[in-house]
Amino acid sequence: MNELTQSEIELLEVHEYDIETGVKSVGVALLAIKSEDLFRATHATFADYAIDRWGFSKTHAYRLVAAQETLITLSPIGEKAPIKESQLREIAKAPAKKQIEIVTEVIDACKNEGRSPTAEDFKAAVEEAKPKPKPKAEPKETPPAPKNGREIESIEQWAGNIYKVSFRQMVRDL
Repeated sequence: MNELTQSEIELLEVHEYDIETGVKSVGVALLAIKSEDLFRATHATFADYAIDRWGFSKTHAYRLVAAQETLITLSPIGEKAPIKESQLREIAKAPAKKQIEIVTEVIDACKNEGRSPTAEDFKAAVEEAKPKPKPKAEPKETPPAPKNGREIESIEQWAGNIYKVSFRQMVRDL
């Protein structure tokens, strides 16, 4: 394990107090602890720290951090930003560049319908915004290997006149 400086120890204590008392968002505190590697004095990884210190599963700890990172990305839209972790989890799956656009569209659509957006609304919008995979091209059929003069002629036609001389020369050399 790596030692923390005195200021890092104090910072860790502040963030852990915030988590214990709920003074701040748990996501804010976990993001700070993870970003600054403040867990390194007692744990090799952030996941180990979250499990041992807080009883969070690795997945849940990273979800909380991702939700906070998403809130930071959405900060330009202010109070319009969703505050539920389940909503933020769905938004986090979208590329950061598209998150504000997706959130604004969902909130406006739900407002027009007279309801609050749900995690499912954001999930559907994120899926819709994903780039559609290009259809795979059908593989071209490979012509059969030449067995007689007629097949050679069909391959010559397929390959073009450039290859006619070389195919005929190959047959003569056989």
